[in-house]
Amino acid sequence: AQPNEEESLDIASSLLPPHYVKLKVNKPCGSLCGRKLDDPESSLTQCECNPLDEDPCGPYSSV
Repeated sequence: AQPNEEESLDIASSLLPPHYVKLKVNKPCGSLCGRKLDDPESSLTQCECNPLDEDPCGPYSSV
């Protein structure tokens, strides 16, 4: 019982990924749209280490 040509084409096409669709416009979608995410750089503070020390900002720094 050999599979006929149509069945073999169906099997081959089911293994292929879907066709690529080029995006023309970057559209916002989902629930994250419009919300401002917490900027990780805004929570950083400037260190008070002395840049002239041998190991500034190291584990044995003065601060």
